[in-house]
Amino acid sequence: MFVNGLQRSRLLSRARLLTRRSVIRGLCTSLTIGHLTACDAIRSTHHTPQGRLELLLQEPTTIDPGLVTHPHEATVTEALFEPLIHSTSNGSIRPGAAKSWEVSTDGQVYRFSLYKDRRWTTGEVVTAEDFTWAWKRNLSPEFGATLRDLFFPIAGAQDFAKIGKDPKQLGISATEKHLITAQLTHKDPSFLSRTGTSPYMPLPRGEIEGMGAYWTKPGNIRGNGAYKLVQWDKGRGISLHPNTHYTGPPALFRDVVIRFPDSNTDLTTAFRTGRAHVAEMSPAAYVAAKATRDLAPLLHLYERTGSWFIVLNTRKPPWHLPRIRLALSLALDRKQLIATAFDQIALPSTRLVPSTVLSNPNTDPPNIDAARRLLANAGFTGRNRLPTLQLTYHQTDQGDRITEELARQWQTSLGLHVEPDARDWAAFRSFTSNKPEFDGYQATWNSTYRHPKAWYDEIWNSDVDRFGSGWANAEFDNQLNIASTTTGTNRHNAYLAADTILNMESPAIPIANFASAFLIRPIVTSFDINPVSGAIDLRKVKIAASN
Repeated sequence: MFVNGLQRSRLLSRARLLTRRSVIRGLCTSLTIGHLTACDAIRSTHHTPQGRLELLLQEPTTIDPGLVTHPHEATVTEALFEPLIHSTSNGSIRPGAAKSWEVSTDGQVYRFSLYKDRRWTTGEVVTAEDFTWAWKRNLSPEFGATLRDLFFPIAGAQDFAKIGKDPKQLGISATEKHLITAQLTHKDPSFLSRTGTSPYMPLPRGEIEGMGAYWTKPGNIRGNGAYKLVQWDKGRGISLHPNTHYTGPPALFRDVVIRFPDSNTDLTTAFRTGRAHVAEMSPAAYVAAKATRDLAPLLHLYERTGSWFIVLNTRKPPWHLPRIRLALSLALDRKQLIATAFDQIALPSTRLVPSTVLSNPNTDPPNIDAARRLLANAGFTGRNRLPTLQLTYHQTDQGDRITEELARQWQTSLGLHVEPDARDWAAFRSFTSNKPEFDGYQATWNSTYRHPKAWYDEIWNSDVDRFGSGWANAEFDNQLNIASTTTGTNRHNAYLAADTILNMESPAIPIANFASAFLIRPIVTSFDINPVSGAIDLRKVKIAASN
């Protein structure tokens, strides 16, 4: 027996260009979500796009959905291809190529119904087999997609990725022309969010099998998204036009031009002298722009789904006391830490889980007085100082600076002495793999899909303890269990409760969240990114006037 999972809506799907082979399958998947009812009103083939949008990005190495790894690559890929769904914060889902889906009562079987009117760029209907063929191709050991582990909840996927067993043993099937069935090994609430990532996008089998690596060139490539690739001048730029066969929310621009900065020109100069509305900043370009009077006001940072933090050994006194760990967190000036120590683009964070994954306003701002009171309540006053904290880290210039600034702040505010324990990469990898006796160490986590499970269940669950902190909390685990067995508001509230416990107990000290930086001209009135891939979301970019 199947139970409806979400409610109808639509989005994108259609694309394709001429090819030597015509063995094309399309897989258009439908999705449904209760609070999204406006999509039908948006969906119109009579929409007149705005003028030109110009972006300044690095040149992609690939736009193959199975291989993209960088934001500038994902920006193009996500304009050309549409997955089954789109994930938003808090584990919510917006429809993509899927019209609706059903989930079995045991949570192990998903059936996706595709829009029957969705077509590739060349006009052929997108079918279920276009998706299932793409999934099997990306999973295969011969191809080895960059993020193929995103398929591992599917029955047989992990074994198939290793040794390429009979694909018929995979829990993936195109049971009807517009119906996909996925059989999981166990219930996994994150599965829907995973289907919104690039490895799950449909692919043009005919072109890939007939043209090999040349299938992504203009004139060959076909997709099912809102845009089509019409030009790619190596070293110069890319041009995208609306996909006229696309029946989801229409493309907002008649022309999207992506220019590549000249190797002899830095990004800030290229932005200042060019016509780009938006330029994506590298860390070096970001530093330069911040120091430039006319560009600094145009800089905007967007949070990603990754974090830096300090893992503490909660088995070892005095770090076993939650109030001590919370005191260390409250005493930090993270803005100063980022300004002093970071090469990479980052935003200060007082929470272990980014707000792009779970929004929770219940956070404590830095408060040295409160931190000192917590230490006093734990008996650390006067001559009874905290013991030295040995901080282990991978030795890099940034790692050195982070450790130095943490040591300075904690010494000044709490009288805590930090002993640096710098290790080269091999030694640090060995340390984090074996997790011997330690006080604390620098760590990062970056989720490849947008769902709370990737953080709470896969890191801090007592049975997982991914970072070896030794922390366990029965009520936290109970809330995760509630989240895994409920849906909607109940699941969200369970994760919020778990988040509050996690931040009060502080098994790790949050420092900063990963971020992307852009120079954006004032004429751009709306802008956003996909926080997982870092891609510019062309559905959310608006300019004040067409050009």
